[in-house]
Parts: sequence; structure tokens; C-alpha cells
Amino acid sequence: MNAETKIKKKLLNNLGIKSVSVINNSYLHQKHRQSPKNGNSHFKIIIKDTDFNKISKIESHKKIYSCLSGEMKDYIHALEIEITNS
Repeated sequence: MNAETKIKKKLLNNLGIKSVSVINNSYLHQKHRQSPKNGNSHFKIIIKDTDFNKISKIESHKKIYSCLSGEMKDYIHALEIEITNS
């Protein structure tokens, strides 16, 4: 299972959200000096869920980072988060 699928599955199973997309943007950061250059370091997640969008940005980010704490320690270097209503 690739990193994107693993992250998506974990978010769906643990946060009760209805829809999430995970985009691997690691290739955009390969030349950055501090990039781990492992191909699985920079991700964008797009959550489409009306209920999740109702909580504050800080609370939603806390939930996401808590859910992905293991991945953050292991391989995620940067995480971009977008939350929409639909």
C-alpha cells in the first residue's frame, strides 16, 4: 500500500470524515536542502466534509496531526491541509 492510500485510509477510519483526497507533492520539494528526498515526505490532504468544516481550524488540524502522529514521526516532513464544505 502506498503512502497516499495509507494516509487516506487512516483519516477516513479514525476521523469519521466522508471524503478525503491525498496528493503526494514530494517531487516539488526534491531539490530543497532539508527535504528527506524519500519520495514520501510532502503531502496535501483535501477533506470534503460539512461537519468537519464546522469545527475550528485549530481543532481540525489537531485531530489530523494526532491521527497521523506515527506517519509524522516516520516519513511526513510537511503536510498541507485544505478543508471544504462539499
